[in-house]
Amino acid sequence: MLRGVEAMRRAWTAGAGPTGPVTIDVDSAVCEVSGKTKAGAAYGYTSQLGYHPLIAVRADTGEIMAARLRGGASQKGTAHFVAEAVHRTRRAGAAGKITVRADAGFWSYDLIEQLGRLGVRWSITIPLRSNVRAAIEAIPEESWTTIDYTETGAAQAAETLIDSPAEPLRLVVRRTRRVGHQATIWTARRYHAFAADTGLPAAEADPGAPLSRLRRARRPRPQRRRPRSPAPCSPTT
Repeated sequence: MLRGVEAMRRAWTAGAGPTGPVTIDVDSAVCEVSGKTKAGAAYGYTSQLGYHPLIAVRADTGEIMAARLRGGASQKGTAHFVAEAVHRTRRAGAAGKITVRADAGFWSYDLIEQLGRLGVRWSITIPLRSNVRAAIEAIPEESWTTIDYTETGAAQAAETLIDSPAEPLRLVVRRTRRVGHQATIWTARRYHAFAADTGLPAAEADPGAPLSRLRRARRPRPQRRRPRSPAPCSPTT
């Protein structure tokens, strides 16, 4: 690990390093296995048996800042892994502010406390549990602001607070709906909520988009096979 950090430090010193803030996207992968007795393999949300390594990536370049092959697919060790990724980034030479973004699989108050001790900004998708839904329903309609979205949909964003064991957390919510003829089929709104520290602008806080790009980049592309030419017909006699 130290040799990897040293190699990164040399590359960054030569000009490949960040000159300002650094954003680290943290996620897990699914590496499917076929043998049911593979040590450390487990079933995850994809219902596939496999390994579930943790990966921390520098958002602007795709550099792997840290990776760990864990046993199973639980949250155990995620807070320590994020701290390892932050320390490696700083040892490599990052001097600017660090932001950590993660999806709901990393959501825990232990991780939030760890990020506070590390002195980094953070944004973590939060599961839509009953207390989160209640906080969203209490947001006044006039607090929703229209934001850019896809051509087939419309989106709005708003902020509120939710209770936590230590202190109220900042909750940023994005709600979306279909537009055009599809709106007559899918009429319900969809909500995406994430907690973020107070120093992170809402425009930079949404961890959903970069992580979806990371998943698409990791997803193996299906192999296209060329159709076999039919065998020539033998003349009948």
